[in-house]
Amino acid sequence: MKLPPLSGLPLSAKLLVTCFLITLAFGNVAAGIYTQKYVGISVESLVETYSERDREHGGAEHSRDGGAPHTQDESPANRFGETPITLDQVREMKHRVDLKLLLQDAHVHLFGHGVLSMFLGILVFWTRLSEKWKIALIPLPFLGGTLDFAGMFLVKFVADAFAYLIMAAGTLTGIGFVVVFFVVNYELWFLRPQ
Repeated sequence: MKLPPLSGLPLSAKLLVTCFLITLAFGNVAAGIYTQKYVGISVESLVETYSERDREHGGAEHSRDGGAPHTQDESPANRFGETPITLDQVREMKHRVDLKLLLQDAHVHLFGHGVLSMFLGILVFWTRLSEKWKIALIPLPFLGGTLDFAGMFLVKFVADAFAYLIMAAGTLTGIGFVVVFFVVNYELWFLRPQ
């Protein structure tokens, strides 16, 4: 079965693809802002967020029981495992991701990344790019998402230096998406059907 070129699609299909890509673009921008505000985009902030190798966090040990803060002697401050804090203390708290939260985030995000990467790959497959370019571009979104979470687990359990992998994966994801976004929209709206 031969697919029509992207430029030859009816207006409704062009709008569908463009709206999909614009929605993903906003999602990527929101994810970047969220990451910068919530985790940080430096090696140090990534290590602080994901590493669990003997680190103290503002006087309270971050436990492996879902992140509930405990006092220095590891006993919960009350029967619910909560410690009274002030708003000023909340503002200064560093975000930490324990294993439970990382597993939760990974399974949700990787399923979503896989589906979105498949759609992006189909769009790349559909373009007029050479086979070499398609082979180079199609794996990028898959690699970006997978290496991002691999880096998080490696920082948590192996070495802080894997924070560079997280940063590289995020960069790879961003570059890959921008290239796909512009190539596909260029072919949809500016190329004439062959």
